[in-house]
Amino acid sequence: MQPAGATKSIIVSQRQPWSQWLPSVAATAARKQSTAELPHVRDSRRDGRPKSGEVRNMATILIVDDVEPVRRVLRWTLEEAGYAVVEAADGRAALRVLEDTPVDLVMLDIIMPEMEGIETIGVLRRTCPHLKVIAISGGGQISAESHLETAQALGAFRALRKPIDHDQLFDAIHAALT
Repeated sequence: MQPAGATKSIIVSQRQPWSQWLPSVAATAARKQSTAELPHVRDSRRDGRPKSGEVRNMATILIVDDVEPVRRVLRWTLEEAGYAVVEAADGRAALRVLEDTPVDLVMLDIIMPEMEGIETIGVLRRTCPHLKVIAISGGGQISAESHLETAQALGAFRALRKPIDHDQLFDAIHAALT
């Protein structure tokens, strides 16, 4: 049984095995599909986010995380909301993507191989100072909060702890893009 409030968290921690979160992602997709057909549910959004299945000329978001299932769930979540998504597995790969692909926002994990998120934020501040970064972390050797505080001190626009709350995710994206 899930603790109270856990139903809102759809983005998983990298420590959680995929077999635990994949069924809840499928259930969320089925629920979205069934509610998309109800006009009173579909039209109830007043926060400016797109309705399920609605395609808009939306921003492009670069997801940078070394854990492929986390990238996959974030991609699915953001594409369902109408955003274009590109991915990278670490900071170096993200910088290569940015050479060829214009993006409006970067969602960046902090703990990664090759080039960690903190180092990547420093490079982005020097090379793309106006590009907003949302830092994400589930922790590591030290607490997630310490990593996220450091990320914000170095220039991250927002910092979100894994597992990421759905509403916090979209609030941060909306704030970064407006």
